[in-house]
Amino acid sequence: MYDKHRAVEVPLGNSDQKVLIDREGLERAHAAGLTGSWFLNSNGNGNLYVRASDQRLVGFTVTVARVAAGAGAKEIIRHRNGNRLDLRASNLVIVSGKSTGRRLIADVPTTERETE
Repeated sequence: MYDKHRAVEVPLGNSDQKVLIDREGLERAHAAGLTGSWFLNSNGNGNLYVRASDQRLVGFTVTVARVAAGAGAKEIIRHRNGNRLDLRASNLVIVSGKSTGRRLIADVPTTERETE
Protein backbone atom coordinates (compact mmCIF):
# COMPACT_ATOMS: atom_id res chain seq x y z
CA MET A 1 0.00 0.00 0.00
CA TYR A 2 1.31 3.43 -0.96
CA ASP A 3 1.81 5.80 1.98
CA LYS A 4 2.66 9.39 1.02
CA HIS A 5 3.89 10.07 4.56
CA ARG A 6 6.36 7.17 4.63
CA ALA A 7 9.89 8.55 4.97
CA VAL A 8 12.67 7.73 2.54
CA GLU A 9 16.38 8.56 2.66
CA VAL A 10 18.05 10.55 -0.11
CA PRO A 11 21.87 10.52 -0.30
CA LEU A 12 23.72 13.83 -0.58
CA GLY A 13 26.22 14.26 -3.40
CA ASN A 14 28.82 16.11 -1.31
CA SER A 15 28.46 14.31 2.00
CA ASP A 16 28.09 10.84 3.47
CA GLN A 17 24.91 12.06 5.21
CA LYS A 18 21.36 11.41 4.01
CA VAL A 19 18.21 13.49 3.92
CA LEU A 20 15.03 12.14 5.47
CA ILE A 21 11.95 13.16 3.48
CA ASP A 22 8.46 11.76 3.09
CA ARG A 23 7.31 10.47 -0.28
CA GLU A 24 4.95 13.38 -0.86
CA GLY A 25 7.78 15.89 -0.39
CA LEU A 26 10.07 13.87 -2.64
CA GLU A 27 7.41 13.75 -5.35
CA ARG A 28 6.92 17.52 -5.05
CA ALA A 29 10.69 18.03 -5.43
CA HIS A 30 10.85 15.77 -8.49
CA ALA A 31 7.85 17.50 -10.07
CA ALA A 32 9.65 20.83 -9.57
CA GLY A 33 12.64 19.57 -11.54
CA LEU A 34 14.90 18.64 -8.62
CA THR A 35 15.88 15.27 -10.03
CA GLY A 36 19.66 15.69 -9.90
CA SER A 37 22.08 15.43 -7.02
CA TRP A 38 21.14 17.02 -3.70
CA PHE A 39 23.90 18.64 -1.65
CA LEU A 40 24.63 20.53 1.57
CA ASN A 41 25.25 24.23 1.14
CA SER A 42 26.32 26.74 3.79
CA ASN A 43 24.84 30.22 4.06
CA GLY A 44 28.16 31.53 5.43
CA ASN A 45 26.77 31.91 8.95
CA GLY A 46 27.19 28.30 10.02
CA ASN A 47 23.79 27.13 8.80
CA LEU A 48 23.63 24.28 6.32
CA TYR A 49 20.80 23.80 3.86
CA VAL A 50 19.91 20.96 1.52
CA ARG A 51 19.90 22.35 -2.00
CA ALA A 52 19.51 20.89 -5.47
CA SER A 53 19.96 22.05 -9.02
CA ASP A 54 16.80 22.86 -10.89
CA GLN A 55 17.10 20.71 -14.02
CA ARG A 56 14.95 23.19 -15.95
CA LEU A 57 17.18 26.21 -15.26
CA VAL A 58 20.91 25.69 -15.78
CA GLY A 59 22.98 27.09 -12.91
CA PHE A 60 19.96 27.65 -10.65
CA THR A 61 19.73 25.93 -7.25
CA VAL A 62 16.87 25.86 -4.78
CA THR A 63 16.41 24.90 -1.14
CA VAL A 64 14.75 21.49 -1.13
CA ALA A 65 12.82 22.14 2.12
CA ARG A 66 11.02 25.10 0.51
CA VAL A 67 9.93 22.98 -2.45
CA ALA A 68 8.98 19.97 -0.33
CA ALA A 69 6.86 22.17 1.95
CA GLY A 70 5.30 24.15 -0.88
CA ALA A 71 6.49 27.47 0.58
CA GLY A 72 5.67 30.59 -1.36
CA ALA A 73 7.35 33.96 -1.73
CA LYS A 74 8.19 35.66 1.59
CA GLU A 75 7.57 32.42 3.47
CA ILE A 76 10.36 30.87 5.52
CA ILE A 77 10.83 27.25 6.54
CA ARG A 78 11.70 26.29 10.12
CA HIS A 79 12.68 22.80 11.25
CA ARG A 80 10.90 21.79 14.47
CA ASN A 81 13.69 19.52 15.67
CA GLY A 82 16.51 21.76 14.39
CA ASN A 83 17.77 19.06 12.02
CA ARG A 84 18.03 20.56 8.53
CA LEU A 85 18.45 17.06 7.07
CA ASP A 86 14.95 16.12 8.28
CA LEU A 87 12.63 17.33 5.52
CA ARG A 88 9.59 15.33 6.57
CA ALA A 89 6.36 17.33 6.57
CA SER A 90 5.96 16.67 10.29
CA ASN A 91 9.25 18.54 10.92
CA LEU A 92 8.66 21.58 8.69
CA VAL A 93 6.84 24.75 9.69
CA ILE A 94 6.16 27.66 7.34
CA VAL A 95 6.50 31.15 8.82
CA SER A 96 5.88 34.50 7.19
CA GLY A 97 7.93 37.65 7.06
CA LYS A 98 11.49 38.82 6.90
CA SER A 99 14.15 38.38 9.58
CA THR A 100 11.98 40.21 12.13
CA GLY A 101 8.27 40.03 12.82
CA ARG A 102 7.84 36.44 11.72
CA ARG A 103 4.57 34.74 12.42
CA LEU A 104 3.40 31.19 12.05
CA ILE A 105 1.52 30.52 8.83
CA ALA A 106 0.92 26.79 8.96
CA ASP A 107 2.25 23.42 9.81
CA VAL A 108 3.16 21.48 6.71
CA PRO A 109 1.42 20.07 4.75
CA THR A 110 -0.96 22.87 3.93
CA THR A 111 -3.02 23.96 1.00
CA GLU A 112 -4.07 27.35 2.26
CA ARG A 113 -2.21 30.33 3.62
CA GLU A 114 -3.40 33.02 5.99
CA THR A 115 -3.66 36.47 4.53
CA GLU A 116 -3.15 39.71 6.32
